[in-house]
Amino acid sequence: MTHMKTKTLFTVCVSVLALTACDAPNYFPDGYVHHNKPYKSQLPPQSAKFSQVQRGVMGPEQADQFRLAMYQLVDNLTNRAGMPPKPVYVLQPEKMSALDMNLDNDLRESLRHVGYKLTDSPDGAYVMTYTAEVLKDKDGKVVSTSADQGANVRLTLYVHDSVGENSKVLTKETGDFFINGAEEMTISPSFFDGVFVPDSVASDGSGTN
Repeated sequence: MTHMKTKTLFTVCVSVLALTACDAPNYFPDGYVHHNKPYKSQLPPQSAKFSQVQRGVMGPEQADQFRLAMYQLVDNLTNRAGMPPKPVYVLQPEKMSALDMNLDNDLRESLRHVGYKLTDSPDGAYVMTYTAEVLKDKDGKVVSTSADQGANVRLTLYVHDSVGENSKVLTKETGDFFINGAEEMTISPSFFDGVFVPDSVASDGSGTN
């Protein structure tokens, strides 16, 4: 398994601090890396709307921080791997929490903004899932409660080759971000039917990849 650290961080907001890492298994296909032209980072557009139903569990500042974090993850993935030669299918969790609805919407929005082709079927497509977790120390306390203390939430994007019992993780992109008030949030694990998503224990600020 090959470990790489993204060398270029796309700073999108003063309050969002990001440290990124990615993990590319040995069976990572050459076909996914598709650099016909150099990819250039793009600034996220202003949010077109704010769904009170989807984002009612968090304030506008938190919602925007999660949104910008998702944009950065997609940007980092694209900088590293290039635009995929196949469409992307965003798989939804079995049970959608308010945060899941928020992240699902932000992921789709950021992929479209960069130029990914999204599809409504996993057939013949790369499949994307995500995880979100609060970073805690060995005593179970959130590692950061202010931006100057560093990141306190870990987001990970997974790219799968398919859906089903033989599904494999092709690559992933991980980023640690500061989300205001994360210590007061309840972030439950998201479960995706038909794909394997590795466990990650976000303690001690390091996690398990």
